[in-house]
Amino acid sequence: MENVKKSTWVAGTVLLAVAILALSWFVLISPVVAKTARAAEDTQIAEDRNSTLAAQLARLEQQFAELGSYEEQLALIEREIPATGRTSDFLRTVDSIAAASGAAVVDASVGVPEAVAPAAVEAAPSSGDATEEGASGEGATDADGSEEGAGASTSGPSAAAPIPGFVAVPVTITALGNPVDVLSFLGTLQEDSDRLFLVTSLDGTGQDEAEASGGRPATAKGDLELLISGYVYVLQDPTAAAGDATEQGESGAPPAAGDPSGAFSNA
Repeated sequence: MENVKKSTWVAGTVLLAVAILALSWFVLISPVVAKTARAAEDTQIAEDRNSTLAAQLARLEQQFAELGSYEEQLALIEREIPATGRTSDFLRTVDSIAAASGAAVVDASVGVPEAVAPAAVEAAPSSGDATEEGASGEGATDADGSEEGAGASTSGPSAAAPIPGFVAVPVTITALGNPVDVLSFLGTLQEDSDRLFLVTSLDGTGQDEAEASGGRPATAKGDLELLISGYVYVLQDPTAAAGDATEQGESGAPPAAGDPSGAFSNA
């Protein structure tokens, strides 16, 4: 009987201990464990974020170190394609290059600036037109007896809108002299000039011996007269363009759409 009582007491003590441990787990230990897990997760997120920020900072530092080269490239582009026409400066450069090469420039002129637009895109015929043409099998005949394809496409190259502020200025130059000097002048004008000059056509004419006259130098047999046609370009500053548009709105009507005169100046 006494052993039974002891067993009951031991069992009760064990159950009480288990209950106390369970209560301690749910009340004290479990919240601490959960909080510690959340803290560890937050720490990992912060470390990942710090790693990302460190990588971004390294890229920014590298870009800042390269800023000088970017500014040099931008300055070069601004010299090659300025924000104003500056055709007088370009023509002086032409004379300087000609003098250095030994060729003579007998004529140099600048044409009317043109707005630059991307190349036109050929529009594809619609599927409906193709279906109708295939179904008919032959062209339709109009009132005067001429035949036209029933499904003939009327679509052509779609005109692209001009690039805002981007202007091409036609330039024509006539160089005269020894062929070697004239070609040296042409090469230097394209490759070593500060201004971007795109040659679109060349027309050469051989010369006979002749005395100087009418502003043309004397020529020897075999000399070359080269007519050079091409373009220099202007890219107007968008900030200045916006300012011009505001002033035009206050003072009067703006130029017609596509009119490049607002981006062109001889200065």
